[in-house]
Amino acid sequence: MELSKDLLKELQRLARPDLPVQDIDKNQFYWSSAWRKLSRRIKQRDNNECQVCKSQGKVTLGSNKKNGKILIVHHIKPIEFYPSLRLDEDNLLTVCIDCHNAIHFTSSESIEWDDEWW
Repeated sequence: MELSKDLLKELQRLARPDLPVQDIDKNQFYWSSAWRKLSRRIKQRDNNECQVCKSQGKVTLGSNKKNGKILIVHHIKPIEFYPSLRLDEDNLLTVCIDCHNAIHFTSSESIEWDDEWW
């Protein structure tokens, strides 16, 4: 995906498609070896940088609490709507926890989304 200044808005739009939710065992998927290997590869591909922050001219590095922000591999098109894209590298993007929450929640929603920490 080409980065743009409107990346956050585009990711927010894609995170809420008008499609029926499909039954996916997210817990089983996120603990699978295929996902864990792929998420490490995507973070390396993205230079361990939040791609949303990068599109806005900011640098957000890190992969754990000691050296910076928590980075998450985000599904651009959510797996509950697009299960066939769950391991598609073109559907994955490294984001920090703040940007991930901004993608999934509006400022009026107080719940934080943090299920993709691994």
